[in-house]
Amino acid sequence: MKQFDIEKLDKAIIYAERMADGRVPYSNQPTENEVLNNPNVIRSMYFIKEVLEEVRANNGVIGHRKRKAKVSASAFPFEVLERFEYQSDKPISYVLSQFRELADDPDIKIISAPIVNKWLEINGFITKAIVNDSGREGWIPTDKGEALGLITERRGEPGREYTLTIYTKPAQEFLAKNLQSITEETMLSGK
Repeated sequence: MKQFDIEKLDKAIIYAERMADGRVPYSNQPTENEVLNNPNVIRSMYFIKEVLEEVRANNGVIGHRKRKAKVSASAFPFEVLERFEYQSDKPISYVLSQFRELADDPDIKIISAPIVNKWLEINGFITKAIVNDSGREGWIPTDKGEALGLITERRGEPGREYTLTIYTKPAQEFLAKNLQSITEETMLSGK
């Protein structure tokens, strides 16, 4: 078994997430780079990020199975969300990462983006729809979601464009205020 430096893993995860969102990894500046805006590259970068997060969850060790962690209402210190400050409009994964950073513990568990999306769908804020010419499905805001502050943004190059749901300041503040009840409601429903 091999162990990796947790600080390096954290930096690699941040870089992968920035590249997946079409940003320069070391400066976090937006870029119009055709490679970083390619949907296949974006999906690959999110996959790499997930793998790196699994290694981090294993305390940097690869080569053995880790037990699947369940998010518990007591695992995340929701009171830290009172310190949340809006920075910019961003996708859900970045919003949740910013929330997790407030806890000052890189190993702290937080509800995942797919679980938040499912809750938003059940409560009428987003819906699945065809989001590009190739027939790819994705989340888009409903009228209720748009009123909450969810918007869509087209990214990618012609012929490979995709739609991304972006959380504006009101939507991020809504999540910060309601993340604990979303987490508890999701745990009770068993989803």
